[in-house]
Amino acid sequence: MSSAANHLLYILTDSNLPTGGFIASSGLESYVTHGFLKSTEGDARGSKGAATTGTTAKASKSDSIGEWITRFGTAEMDNYASTTVPYLNDAWTASTSYLAIDHPSDSDLPTVIDRLETLDNYHEASLLSHVARRASKAQGVAILMLYVRSFAGQQNQTQRVGPDEGTNARLADELVAKYKHRIRAGKAPGHLSICFAILCAALDLTREQCLHLHLYLHARSVLSSAVRLNQVGPYESTSLLATRFKDLVEVAMRSHGGAGTGLFRDQEDTSTIEGQTMPRKKVQQEFWAWAYDAETFGPATTWPLGEILLARHDLQHTRLFNS
Repeated sequence: MSSAANHLLYILTDSNLPTGGFIASSGLESYVTHGFLKSTEGDARGSKGAATTGTTAKASKSDSIGEWITRFGTAEMDNYASTTVPYLNDAWTASTSYLAIDHPSDSDLPTVIDRLETLDNYHEASLLSHVARRASKAQGVAILMLYVRSFAGQQNQTQRVGPDEGTNARLADELVAKYKHRIRAGKAPGHLSICFAILCAALDLTREQCLHLHLYLHARSVLSSAVRLNQVGPYESTSLLATRFKDLVEVAMRSHGGAGTGLFRDQEDTSTIEGQTMPRKKVQQEFWAWAYDAETFGPATTWPLGEILLARHDLQHTRLFNS
């Protein structure tokens, strides 16, 4: 990795970036308010790479608050990765495919914008909670604004060596500006995973860098929320981020790093019968066809309890976080 790429990653991990520190607690505030954090019964259910699968995580009263935060993080990180990474990967692929074109035609930009909008709207539909949607959209808009205010107009930031020799800055600026306009027009929700993928593609970051950075920032956000909620101190939070939550990020990378939505796969095979083209697989006409590949393709909720508690965020009498 070049020094320029390293420097850019350091910038994007800066906690002072204007992306909203109190926008989202990832359900932790509601989790604490409802009395689950210090419960001796345990509640974090893991799946798809989480530490516990289909069983309730038991704990003794002697368990430290750091261990309980880790139990929450185990289930929450797996659920977050499962519901967002497929959209992140597909949005990054769509964006970089456009930015790699040497001489794009007039139709190329509208095509990729339409594809990103489709991903965004599917993401809106797949998020179960209005609270999660609200937080994701607020952060997504902030991410695009960060690019416009801080990076737009700059030449290739990382100068990645390869066939494409880095991102064309003009195309990147146009991509971000056009999609930001779609969001302002109300045609696209502007969810975080989509906007973050656009940002990373515009800054010439690889998919692995984009994914790891996204999951790391989410893990750090969970621990920052725990500090603001006065559940752990800053030193213990840093210790958890350096050890246990580092492992959670790596597990999420392994379990969900290659996931995609499957929205743009070639789903229709055709053959010619007596001069007419007849579809063999009318997948898009079958309403539940998406469920057949749900285990391999597409997002999935892996922690129903967390979704329920997140949805109850607005019912709290007092709230520190917006979601």
